Amino acid sequence: MVLVIVSVVLIFSQRRQLTANLDASLRQRADDIAALVVETVPGELGAGSEEAFSQLVSSDGVVVAASRNILGRAPLADAIASDGAERIQTIGDLVVDDDDEFRLLTRALTLAGEPATLHVGADFDSVGDSTEALTSTLAVLVPAVASLLAWLVWVLVGRTLSPVVAIRRQVDEIGGDDLDRRVPV
Repeated sequence: MVLVIVSVVLIFSQRRQLTANLDASLRQRADDIAALVVETVPGELGAGSEEAFSQLVSSDGVVVAASRNILGRAPLADAIASDGAERIQTIGDLVVDDDDEFRLLTRALTLAGEPATLHVGADFDSVGDSTEALTSTLAVLVPAVASLLAWLVWVLVGRTLSPVVAIRRQVDEIGGDDLDRRVPV
């Protein structure tokens, strides 16, 4: 049970840490793009990798710039709330390079005095793949370690209790006419 509980905690911890790392890289990418578009907005934004994308949308819903892998697409998500809070979400209905799930950061920007929305996303499948690999490994290792531990306990307890078993046998052999026999200490 302890191994199972530790395994579950390890799996959830790994998923949370990988997601936090991905979110940090999205924030860094958004910071880089925000610094880039302060002066001029390029027609194409760099994504950083093939599994990543970025899109800059004006306040009226027009895509101002995007990374090469999503050029010509409609805005990826709704504009953020008027309070300007950054939003990170996992979306599964977006297809970029045949991937299913993405982590999407949406942030408010100001372009030439006008509000705009920046979407930066990256493939979330790597987090799922890593978690699945760990789960598969633990599904094999935990029963193997539990079996090895059970065998080891069986052998050690058997060796530890073997003198007690020998004493019990000798006591069973002592009858009413052998009262002078003694059990070794």
